Amino acid sequence: MKKIISIFVFVLMAFLLFGCMDFKSELSEYKQSAKMKLDVYAINKGEDNYSKENWSRILILVVEGKKEIEETTEKTEVDKAVMEARETIDSVMQNKSEGRDYEMAEFLKQFDLDEPKEFWSGDINEDFRNDSIIVTLRKSWEFPTLEIKNFGLENIEKLEVLDISSKENCRMMVFITLKEHGKENVVDAIKYLEKLAFIKSVEPNHVFFDPTSGN
Repeated sequence: MKKIISIFVFVLMAFLLFGCMDFKSELSEYKQSAKMKLDVYAINKGEDNYSKENWSRILILVVEGKKEIEETTEKTEVDKAVMEARETIDSVMQNKSEGRDYEMAEFLKQFDLDEPKEFWSGDINEDFRNDSIIVTLRKSWEFPTLEIKNFGLENIEKLEVLDISSKENCRMMVFITLKEHGKENVVDAIKYLEKLAFIKSVEPNHVFFDPTSGN
């Protein structure tokens, strides 16, 4: 009888031992999978979308998240650690939106934003070129460097900047050539550009003026 009991105890202990080993093995694999998913989640955020400092911050958060995952003892704890890590990564500001806002704020400091704006009151039936518009900027304290990206309009092919300053202030006029021609595109561009803070007025090219050709 004692021999039977001993065999039973041995089998039970072996069952518990191997069961525990199976659980640990399964949990280990679950943790490894969670770590890989965290890596993929961070990579999909895109390094180019962040400043150097913020991307470094994300990499640190991934390492910290993996450490939290490794210290868990149950699958539910693993899931919680992954969720918290992802939420923390999501809280890191993307460079593109943050950078654009800062860059535009610095750009706008060069202009007198209190100067009244003027709005085009014409319509598409007027006689004007279908490939260009003329923009007058608000007066500025100096001559800002202008780039296509300052205007935020994808349909711009090129800029030609004209100095129309007076003794009292700096004033710039910009001749904009559009990529896609058409009177509808001209009107759409005017409506969009009129909303920009540094622009005083926008109008079609009624006089068929092209500074590159002298016509």
